[in-house]
Amino acid sequence: MLTQLYILALFTKIELAKELILIILGCIITLAFTYLPKYINRKCSENRIPNVIRYNNDSFARETIKYRFRNIITNIKADKYPDIPDYSELTGSKFSIGFLDNDIFSRYSDELLKSWAKQQNTQYDQNDVSKFFTNAPFIDVEHYFYFYILHHVNNSHGENTGKIIDPYRENKISSMEKDYFSTSGTHESKIKKLLELGLKIKNCTGDRNQEENLGKLLKMNLSANSTDLSQLFWEQFSEVRAAIDDSKEFWADYASDLGGTSRINILVDNFGIEFLSDIILGYYFILKKGRDTDIEIIYHVNELPIFVSDVKSGDEKLLFDILSKLTENNEEYTALLDDIRSFIGTKLIFRPDFFWNMPDNYNIVSKSEYKNTRELSAIKDIFNGSNLLIVKGDLNYRRMVGDRNYNPNKKIESRIGYIKCPVLIIRSFKSDCTLLGRKGRDFLRNKNIEQDWQSSGKYGIIQYIDNHR
Repeated sequence: MLTQLYILALFTKIELAKELILIILGCIITLAFTYLPKYINRKCSENRIPNVIRYNNDSFARETIKYRFRNIITNIKADKYPDIPDYSELTGSKFSIGFLDNDIFSRYSDELLKSWAKQQNTQYDQNDVSKFFTNAPFIDVEHYFYFYILHHVNNSHGENTGKIIDPYRENKISSMEKDYFSTSGTHESKIKKLLELGLKIKNCTGDRNQEENLGKLLKMNLSANSTDLSQLFWEQFSEVRAAIDDSKEFWADYASDLGGTSRINILVDNFGIEFLSDIILGYYFILKKGRDTDIEIIYHVNELPIFVSDVKSGDEKLLFDILSKLTENNEEYTALLDDIRSFIGTKLIFRPDFFWNMPDNYNIVSKSEYKNTRELSAIKDIFNGSNLLIVKGDLNYRRMVGDRNYNPNKKIESRIGYIKCPVLIIRSFKSDCTLLGRKGRDFLRNKNIEQDWQSSGKYGIIQYIDNHR
């Protein structure tokens, strides 16, 4: 239009240039008002600590506080502990960290726990738990809730002084029995499928078969991580779709030749099917390198039964006790379990530490103010002295990268520079903390991805990072 007016001599060259500049400026301003607020909002929210008030659409935090916490307490009361406070009593009570000084936690009162308790007492209103729940970082809220549950369960049974009660033990047992004896036409027992794969691994020869078995085992491990006993109303997925699947890269770059491997550290997540898959994975590594070679698979587990499904000290014995009863009529399964159990204490090592019960980010091991902390000396070695570090599950992931609402396109490598060894991450998405980088871009472009893809447990990653420095 302007060109036509110029041709008709109604505009001079200077007037035409001015009009063009005004139009361009108008377009820039319009675009800025349209897209700049969205950009600023994303950048301001990225790297911020997720809590309930700041992120009204943070389904993971909000749904947990609104529903999961209530259901967890309700189930514990119904099972064996009717005397513990119900959820309304908790949310209506005074906020206090004082119970951490009692007999259960006092033996673990290291510098990190004291520092965390002092921080909560300093920052939050001591008269209102509900304000703490909506203002504190969600990872702190989670730990306060589970510390509170453990305190009340153990206090209500004074006759067990000195013996720590696991309020989730019965659920752990029943969930495995339910899976093993399920007769549903739509459900295949994951335990049986894992044991069948274990038999293949035991009798396997040839690199091609070993690679195939490893790929299957990693996918079954990911699917086993998709749910835990705190997800009381969410669907359980028999298969989890991997946004990143580095199974082939992991085999080619690492697992195909374990000649230089003497120690693999595994940060364990859930009990039951997932814990069994972790142990079979360790068994795989032992057989791959050779029964008589020097290799240790170290499973790092919680000292205390804090989270609903998480593996705690001594749970390896519970797992094999359950499996022995379930498989007593199957000679092949029994022989497999006996073979795996023969490595416990020598090559399969289970090591509890209270550090895994804490909400601190794992990069705390690299901070100068903690360089002389006695409690962190062994933890530092896990991140620096492994031939391979396997990180399992949502909470370990959040603590590894920092519990933030990241832009999913952000690279995870930028957050784990303190880890000085190769890393294998097996994690289904159950929170909004997700870093995918370039490998996840095709997944993110998929228009069929549900709105809650970051927290439903339906998607996940098998991600290998050669973080060796």
